[in-house]
Amino acid sequence: MYDDQEEMLKSLVLLHTVAKAIQFMPKLCRIVYSSGPRLQSFEKKELRDLIPPAFHPGSFEAFHHVIGAIHCEQFTSIREFAVAPFVPGAAFSEQQFSLEAFRFKDADHLEAGKFFFHNLHKLHLDVNISIGQGGSSMLDNMARLLCETTELRELSLHLTPWKQREHSMYRHVSPEEPIFPRLGLRTTWTSLRMLSIGGVYANEGTFKDLVDRHRYTLKSLRFELCGLTEGNWTHIVDEVVLTTSIPEFSLDRVHDVYLGYNVSFEDVHDRENWWFDGQLMVNEKGERYFEEPRTENKKAYVWPHGR
Repeated sequence: MYDDQEEMLKSLVLLHTVAKAIQFMPKLCRIVYSSGPRLQSFEKKELRDLIPPAFHPGSFEAFHHVIGAIHCEQFTSIREFAVAPFVPGAAFSEQQFSLEAFRFKDADHLEAGKFFFHNLHKLHLDVNISIGQGGSSMLDNMARLLCETTELRELSLHLTPWKQREHSMYRHVSPEEPIFPRLGLRTTWTSLRMLSIGGVYANEGTFKDLVDRHRYTLKSLRFELCGLTEGNWTHIVDEVVLTTSIPEFSLDRVHDVYLGYNVSFEDVHDRENWWFDGQLMVNEKGERYFEEPRTENKKAYVWPHGR
């Protein structure tokens, strides 16, 4: 039965089947990628008969077939694409969403991807970038698709797995260039209301520019596990809190790569004390300030305003 399923992929039966199914789902507006089956207990035995015990997922052909079917039907109602949280150690083999999803066989596959992304209003991507050969071209394809999302209202882009050294995290996909310009994040989304960025290293000016280009539309801004290669997060906090009216803003375990006195973040042993965490608050006078969790050893951001 497993071999029959593989033949459906190769013969394009799946693509045409999905395309036909779409014709009967005019209200379909959201697609969620799951790294593995989400089964009820009574379904697990049946699935074991379909998937060989030693099977390890290795391609995103089925995902490409879905995108291809949407393109074939010129179906424009899909407004949201999200990646479900990865669940390691599950009962069945899991395929974490990775750059491999952007390994397109030819220009037609890329055009189908552009069509799919162009119609999105909400995009939530957790992308594993720890892959082997060809990662650079796949990264370029992802950026091309992200640049097509001109109507986005929500964007969440998180790169995994996080590593404390910028070079270690990106060297296999962008050995010569900073990662930020290669992600498609130079795009300006004129209707963007929510932005969440994770696992990205850049300098202070680059993050400030990202904020500035969306300061009048954003309602929610979040940086998670991001690192500054130059500059300081305190300046970015000042930029958001003091010069914009963005109502929701938070930092989650972000850090400065260089801590001063020739010390870098990767050299310190108590790294958890050098994270910046916190969120925008408003006091009883309506004044905006940035509040951090306080601990005994935490090197806290010193906030002089609004208390």
